[in-house]
Amino acid sequence: ACATILRRLSKAAYALGCHAECLELAQRAMTLLGKPIPETPTQHLKTILRETTKETTHRLTNRPLKARLPPAAAQEFLTLSRGTSDAYFVVKGRLDEAFYVMLGALHAAESIDAVVEQVNYLMYIGLLAYSLPLHRLGRYYVRLSQQLLPRVPDDSLLGGYYALASYIHSAEGQWEACLDALARWLHSVERIGDEGQQALVHRTRAGTWMALGRLDALWEDGAAELRLGRRLDNETMVASGLFYHALVLYHRGELVRAQALLTESMQRIEGGGSALLRLMASSMQAAVGCRAGELGPAQRSLALALALLARVQPPTMHYLEGYAATLEAALSLRQAAGAAAECARTERQLRRALWHLGFFAMKFPVGRPRLLIGLGRYLWLHDRPQPALRSLYRGLAEAARLRMPAEQTRAH
Repeated sequence: ACATILRRLSKAAYALGCHAECLELAQRAMTLLGKPIPETPTQHLKTILRETTKETTHRLTNRPLKARLPPAAAQEFLTLSRGTSDAYFVVKGRLDEAFYVMLGALHAAESIDAVVEQVNYLMYIGLLAYSLPLHRLGRYYVRLSQQLLPRVPDDSLLGGYYALASYIHSAEGQWEACLDALARWLHSVERIGDEGQQALVHRTRAGTWMALGRLDALWEDGAAELRLGRRLDNETMVASGLFYHALVLYHRGELVRAQALLTESMQRIEGGGSALLRLMASSMQAAVGCRAGELGPAQRSLALALALLARVQPPTMHYLEGYAATLEAALSLRQAAGAAAECARTERQLRRALWHLGFFAMKFPVGRPRLLIGLGRYLWLHDRPQPALRSLYRGLAEAARLRMPAEQTRAH
């Protein structure tokens, strides 16, 4: 009973965008259910190695796992883990804790033959493996999930599956499949009246439109998330909608309006807001500041963005703009640096930004065009024109292969 109460409070906190409170309540509930989140790095490592070994043995031998939770507790853990997985994975970018929750949920679902939850958590683990980046392992779990689809009686139950499918399709530039999965995901959550999930669909699709250079569609999905966030009194949703509108204004050259929206977005998520969203907003504040010639504020925003990059791990490709804007601002500040000390500082920042974008592109192939273009600009800045041109041409070829016209324009 106590675990159920904590789970309901956790769900309410998540719906309001209070993610720190959501996770604190969820962790207390998981402890009561016998699945506590490890507290120290050593405990994290030991637990993940133990659970990974069990899962590997389970898949290789095809033997069922011994149920650790009674059926009622397993069902309660499944219900709890739905929002908790999203909070760790999509909002906080904490992949280690997300893996622990997802794997526990998958094994609980298998122990009581909960088919829909098995479909969803196999896909979740597939996406997590993909983002490590263990791409072949990720595709293996996707196939396991797809094998169970005929057992699901109603397509409206597959919102989670379509959400995760859209993430994987977008990572590889499979845009038609991605947009189809997003449409099915939105239809599913509209049927059940889940406005929080509807906002997440619009946020995800906005990131997809940005990759495709569709600023008109990006504005519409940002507006939809903004409306839902205001209706639900959810500051994270409102901040995200404001961010996407600022992104459109930035690309249209309306820098004053863009910076105003980014400032409001940051104000709404100060304190316990999403670190990933703060990364996106602060990196764009740095990029806007550089383009507007406001280098002091841009430097402060860049320092914040780099600090956040060191703390989070991108769960999907939809955070590309945060990584790319950080590099763009770092390049501009390095180019504008005068004194030797300033050159040294901005050079360090530039290398860090380039490394982080390289890590992102290793996880998600759609990041490669922006990485190669950024590397070309870096090499050109350091008087290496031939390697710079080769990198730019490779970026152009990757953008063409992935059908990303906005990236092709940048390469020119």
